[in-house]
Amino acid sequence: MGYKGFTTSAGTGLSLIYKNDSVALFPHRFQQKITDFRPFPVSEYAAGSVSVIKMPFDDGFFTGEVFEGLPEGLGEWISNDHQHVKFGYFKKGKLHGLAALNISRDDKYNRMDFVLGEFKNGVIQKASVTEDGDIYVGEVNGKYLPDGYGTRYKKEWDKQIVFESGNFSVGNLHGYGTRRFSNGNTQSGNFNYGTFTSGAEIITVNSLRKGDVVKVSGKKLAVIDDPWDENTFSKSYRGWVTLSDKSKLKQGMSFEKLNESNEAFYKSCPNCGGRGIIDNYATVKVLVQAGSYSTYQQYTGAHTAPKEVTVALSNPVYENKVVANGTATCPVCNGNGKIPK
Repeated sequence: MGYKGFTTSAGTGLSLIYKNDSVALFPHRFQQKITDFRPFPVSEYAAGSVSVIKMPFDDGFFTGEVFEGLPEGLGEWISNDHQHVKFGYFKKGKLHGLAALNISRDDKYNRMDFVLGEFKNGVIQKASVTEDGDIYVGEVNGKYLPDGYGTRYKKEWDKQIVFESGNFSVGNLHGYGTRRFSNGNTQSGNFNYGTFTSGAEIITVNSLRKGDVVKVSGKKLAVIDDPWDENTFSKSYRGWVTLSDKSKLKQGMSFEKLNESNEAFYKSCPNCGGRGIIDNYATVKVLVQAGSYSTYQQYTGAHTAPKEVTVALSNPVYENKVVANGTATCPVCNGNGKIPK
């Protein structure tokens, strides 16, 4: 069941399950459990605690188990302004064992994230933390930023980095780690506060783009389309591209991406002049020069008022001209502007 008091982002959250003598909490991403956090044994807490409801404590109210006037055991603390909550196990008034809380990042968006972790005498030992839609599991510092070894899962709508694992420092990969991108590319090696500095990079078919040059089985070929359907909004990868010899390079096939121009494989389309589009034309009659006119008064009778009459003294000049009347995709190069040599 879900638990009140925690702001969660789309695709990530906390799940809470009541058991006979304890509570199980775990983070999930798209309904898949990420890791387990286990509560401490009952022997960690003082025997003889009693239950209270809304006991004033630490600028808020505590509901749960209390021993000698301090939270001891399972309980919930809510701040006086009802903006922050801590739920889990306490010992002598401090979080101790499995606990969850929400935090404010104090940024311009005033966003709230949640923390689920194992505490010891109020100090976090291991945590799962949301970060503006991302979710991280591992070691953190006192501000609940990734610091030490851990894994970060990026939010679903992030179209670039989807996964990071390794050593972190103040929220960034720092030291040895691995980063995976949405197109399947990976970076494994050394990072300097989030910047990849050295190591191995793996390039996948999904990262190729129209115009790239690759070497497949010793032969240089150009990529003539993208690894997704250009007519779809989501750009979900299909896992293959078409090469200039009309063969398909599929995900999993061995290839090398070359830092070369595809000019060696293509020439400008003579049909459209390299524009990729064809102009449609129509012949129209255009007025080139207006005629000259004269106005005089015409009398139709002795007792009739004169009437203004305009007469053309010379005829206007017209000329047939060919003008553009719309555009269409070039049928020769299919809008690419180039065709294979």
